[in-house]
Amino acid sequence: MTTAMVADALKQNMPILRSRILLLLASKNANELGSAEGKTTLMGELVAQAKEAVPEPATQNGIDTVHFSAFVIH
Repeated sequence: MTTAMVADALKQNMPILRSRILLLLASKNANELGSAEGKTTLMGELVAQAKEAVPEPATQNGIDTVHFSAFVIH
């Protein structure tokens, strides 16, 4: 599957993916996310949510990591 096909699959399933991500983030607290280990765990959980939200084969070949551009904990 090409990068463009993966991007298209993500765009088509963005409402579901966004909902799953928001629910996951809302379930976390500052203590869980304050350490590097907590952030690494969150990364794995976000990848798992993306793979559940986007049908195969896009998830098998295109979603393998998460990159945080900003991280604010209240």
